[in-house]
Amino acid sequence: MERKSNLSRRTHGDVPVAVGAKGETEDRPVFFASSGKPLPEEMAELMDILMTGGYSCVIRNGDKIRTFTKRGVADLYHLLQDEPDFLNGAMVADKVVGKGAASLLILGDVRRVCALVMSDSALALLRRAGVETDCGEKVAYIRNRAGTGYCPVESLCAQAATAEEALPLIERFLASLR
Repeated sequence: MERKSNLSRRTHGDVPVAVGAKGETEDRPVFFASSGKPLPEEMAELMDILMTGGYSCVIRNGDKIRTFTKRGVADLYHLLQDEPDFLNGAMVADKVVGKGAASLLILGDVRRVCALVMSDSALALLRRAGVETDCGEKVAYIRNRAGTGYCPVESLCAQAATAEEALPLIERFLASLR
């Protein structure tokens, strides 16, 4: 699988961190956008929280910042179902964004997404929806936790042309886990 990186890499514990070519500032890593320019301060702050806090996802809407720890799409799904207003216009920093997560973020009408790893299909879907995107590593697909193949949600959503088509697939998948 070919990996394309738009950001210089180092690790923070076992987690890769995007850092600028000139290294770190005194208080945190320098995060760069896919364009090669530094991320806006608000997004850089979210990425810093993501990495230093060990979270799976960090979301800012206005002056409120929320952190999440579950793996997969469960947190995003529940947020979309229970508190959709929090996603509307939000900025999201996430470790891994596949097509399923991208679909939920689009349905929540987020403004910007920055991920350490993002699949090609997620990136394309987010861009078609007009969501600003940045990623440290673009991959053909998101791998399952064992690293032996496709992530099950990525696989389920592969044929969905829109976020709306992906939603019932994600709902059935999460229901099957209960």
